[in-house]
Amino acid sequence: MKGRRFTAEVETPDRFRTGAIRLPFDPKDVFGRARAPVQVTIRDRDSFRTTIAVYDGIGWIGLRKAQMSEFRLQPGETIKVRVDLDVLPREVELPEELTSTFESSPDAQVIFQGLSFTHRKEYARWVAEAKREQTRTNRATKAVEMLRKGTRTPG
Repeated sequence: MKGRRFTAEVETPDRFRTGAIRLPFDPKDVFGRARAPVQVTIRDRDSFRTTIAVYDGIGWIGLRKAQMSEFRLQPGETIKVRVDLDVLPREVELPEELTSTFESSPDAQVIFQGLSFTHRKEYARWVAEAKREQTRTNRATKAVEMLRKGTRTPG
């Protein structure tokens, strides 16, 4: 499997809200494309799947606020990183309410399946994170409307 191990600093560039890791290599040379899907392992124990971001010709691994907290990362900290090409299919687990809504709206489901993994994940998360069942149902209905209008992400 293609991959790279390196030591990097957790940075806070302006375009990332919380943190990021600058890749010390060209992802296109290593993975065959700049915005490659990857499996990232930090400190040989914390792993997550993401897609490399590229800004001004530099490859980055973005870190969400929850990841910074979960992995106990601090800006300026130096960490060991491994980045491997992620070859596994990227499937999104759909909440029941969205699955049910798609059964009566196959056209919206086709549109949904045509979205990128990240956009499908955002729709699923948006519906699933609602605490009340009625809110999840309402969001699933709204998701169908938004998909039909060509909205790539909810909210």
